[in-house]
Amino acid sequence: MTFPISLVVIIVLGVIYRWYINSDNRTYSRIEQTELLDKSQLQEASFELDIEDLDKFFHDLTIESLPLSDHITRKIISTSKSLLHDKTASFEFYLSYEGKNYPLFVELFKDDVSSIAIYFFSEEVIASNIETFYEQYCEVNGN
Repeated sequence: MTFPISLVVIIVLGVIYRWYINSDNRTYSRIEQTELLDKSQLQEASFELDIEDLDKFFHDLTIESLPLSDHITRKIISTSKSLLHDKTASFEFYLSYEGKNYPLFVELFKDDVSSIAIYFFSEEVIASNIETFYEQYCEVNGN
């Protein structure tokens, strides 16, 4: 009689586990599919950063220039650090800046084990803001 109860418990735990793995309620929820965004209508800001500089760069960018949410910065940084060599990852976010919502498409390409190429596509005001901040960041940090 205990065998069927054990089997039911195992099945229920398996279902709960599969639900948790596929759940969108975890810390890093799925991001909108990138096919929804037409990058050809957006401006590009791109550069390459050393992996060790990611935390400082995005911390400074968020404080000094662009109000990126903690979710966005964690997603970019963690993906950049875990991305395999010669692989890409891309995300679509929306951010609020000066009272307006803007699309922000981010593409990562890891062509070197110690650095990551980051491509931002957004409206001109956002892309130029990122580009200007990157130039200032490089001057201050000697990159």
